[in-house]
Amino acid sequence: MRLQEIAKDVYACLQPDRGLGWSNSGFINSGGGLVVDTLDRIVALGPEVIVPGHGPLCGVEGPREMKAYLVYVREESRRHFDAGLTALEAAKRIDLGPYASWTEPERVLFSVERAYREFRGEPFDAPIDALAIFRGMHELRDHQRLH
Repeated sequence: MRLQEIAKDVYACLQPDRGLGWSNSGFINSGGGLVVDTLDRIVALGPEVIVPGHGPLCGVEGPREMKAYLVYVREESRRHFDAGLTALEAAKRIDLGPYASWTEPERVLFSVERAYREFRGEPFDAPIDALAIFRGMHELRDHQRLH
């Protein structure tokens, strides 16, 4: 078994003879450029089984699906950002399609917030108002239940 850093502070533990890979929270299989790059690196390692930071065991389809989700949400976020919508308004308008059945779809607000921060040129590690985001998630969850 070997431990490999695949991005800053993101590690994968590989057991090549068994096709097993594990990653810390750099890959959460549930829900930014750094994360997308990390997902690509996990896929490139070619593990048969991945134990994500959260969510069920999966193969490389897990990080591929998460990447597709993140790319889609970022593209939709850009469109809404350019139209002058707030992150919460954008999250309410994003059609999650096949991702709507994922556990806690209101977590999309975190991804939208992250994209908005990037669009505004804010540093990746700038402090966030987590309480405001959780309040927004609560509002978004109620909105999603009604629509």
